[in-house]
Amino acid sequence: IYQKDNNGTKKYFIKTALVSTKSFTYLSLLNQYISSKYLYQSLSNLPKSNSTYRIKTILPLTLIRTSQTLSIVYEYCEGKPLSTYSKSMQSHVIDEIITKLSQINLKSESISTTHPIPRVIGKSSLYMSSVLYAVLATVNSPSDSILIIKLLIHCISSLVRAESRQLVLVHRDIKPDNIMVEKNVIYLLDNEQMIFSLPGYDLAQVMVSNSRLIIKSTTNERNSL
Repeated sequence: IYQKDNNGTKKYFIKTALVSTKSFTYLSLLNQYISSKYLYQSLSNLPKSNSTYRIKTILPLTLIRTSQTLSIVYEYCEGKPLSTYSKSMQSHVIDEIITKLSQINLKSESISTTHPIPRVIGKSSLYMSSVLYAVLATVNSPSDSILIIKLLIHCISSLVRAESRQLVLVHRDIKPDNIMVEKNVIYLLDNEQMIFSLPGYDLAQVMVSNSRLIIKSTTNERNSL
């Protein structure tokens, strides 16, 4: 219970961490607040569809800082975790979420240097790290140098192809426990890891971590995989 108003007592959900400023947990919670606000607005701006469900995230209302804690105050959700529903429903809902997030892309956004959601790691860092790993692998295992060089060439060519692809919003932690269902409204939670990346990222992550779920994939997502 956070406060009372003229209509009586109103429920809020408050997520609190006992943290010091600039600790990883502090920054993670702060990023969750910023990302959730962005996601809430972005989903609200999407055109309405004929989908079975309405995809939302719980609205973060404010941050409360003290010398030892950081708290996010959210609107309250009466729903139940998706993990309590059948595998068939879990599959359908996750498919709907991935499809909805893929509609939020860099081409549909006015991106500035202060955009709250980061892009995937900078291309120069990816190229440099690929070469560095190849060098270290060659030093470690000189007998495999030819294979390592072939893998490096394949990696760099994949990065070049990826540069021309449209980046979309990906959650990076989609799982039944991070999704709440309230009637026909689906709430996506724990948004602190969101970035703009290649289509198919969330699909691949879900397939690896939830092998029992059968998720439909679009042509673009299959190509990404």
